[in-house]
Amino acid sequence: MAKETLPAVISEFETVLSTINNVHDARKMVALAQGFITTARKEYRASELTNEVKEDRDRAYDTAVKAGELRLMAEAKLGELIISEREAGRLAKQTDNQFTSGTRNGTSTLKNIGITFDDSARAQKIAEHKDLIPEVVSTAIKNRDIPTRKQMESLILEKQRQSGKEARATQARKDYPEGANILDGDMALLNDAIQDNTVSLFFTDPPYDLASVELFGRLALLANAKLKDGGLLLTYSGQTHLPLVINAMAKYLDYWWTFAVLHSRAELRIWSKRLWNTWKPIIVFSKPGQRLTNEWVMDYIRGSGEDKEYHKWGQPVQEATYWIETLTKADDLVVDPFCGGGTIPLACLLTGRQWLATEINPENASLARQRLNEAKNEQI
Repeated sequence: MAKETLPAVISEFETVLSTINNVHDARKMVALAQGFITTARKEYRASELTNEVKEDRDRAYDTAVKAGELRLMAEAKLGELIISEREAGRLAKQTDNQFTSGTRNGTSTLKNIGITFDDSARAQKIAEHKDLIPEVVSTAIKNRDIPTRKQMESLILEKQRQSGKEARATQARKDYPEGANILDGDMALLNDAIQDNTVSLFFTDPPYDLASVELFGRLALLANAKLKDGGLLLTYSGQTHLPLVINAMAKYLDYWWTFAVLHSRAELRIWSKRLWNTWKPIIVFSKPGQRLTNEWVMDYIRGSGEDKEYHKWGQPVQEATYWIETLTKADDLVVDPFCGGGTIPLACLLTGRQWLATEINPENASLARQRLNEAKNEQI
């Protein structure tokens, strides 16, 4: 297909797609859209490699994005038709045997049409959430990416997880409104809640955006007052604003080291830098004095995967457990001013440390308390 004809063909495809009214043709449209993506992606990559003028590169990218969007729209159309044909009795119901058998009682089966059980399930899921397609496209453009079914499925999963979390949070607010050494509110509450020079470790995970850099400075100021001599502050951070974060914290504490958490799954693409990101830093600062434990400590750990059940930015408890056990002693006090879903308090519970935390979002704080209560019940 000639480069100059692809946008025109894609435009015509969108018009034709709106007229499709049977599963067989919808399946063909999905395959055709996939062919558009393959061609458009090759042309976009070629435009980058040959250093074409920016306008040509942008046109090639826009075409690839549109192809990706149409692929999702074609899947949604296929899913809608599968659902409607089944409800009308013209397509076999969704059971494994009927998907793999021939025509029965005048009804067609998806195998006859050339659609697998898994592809059918995915298409129906996309159809049920087709209102999310614009968000997938917008996110892909932001990352200079091309919209894919995988991105769509990830967003659907995130929305479902968030919906479930909101329902659990509503109930948790009723059942766990306070207690568990988790305070509702800003970390400023810890100024009065903790005596100076009594904390062995601050361990926390603030937001990473530019506007939140000042939070790291406030965190270090608080830790300077509350840490014992030789106590440490560990904080997760993104890499984008890392120099600003370190400068903000170095006003109050001594830079000690940077730990690394290696991503356990696929690398993250940083499109603005054409960079594969494979790790996340944990910055370590200290209050002057001899370290409170003598154990050797590894400065990296292989991440155990996402833990987003209680918070969308939640960190795995296994990571926190290792560093808490190595850098503190039994019954030491650990403080987390950005508690989120309660990972650090849970790690303290599991390792026999005391903890005190704040969380500015009341729903998240209640979920964290619920999480701790469930963990305590499991220990009984």
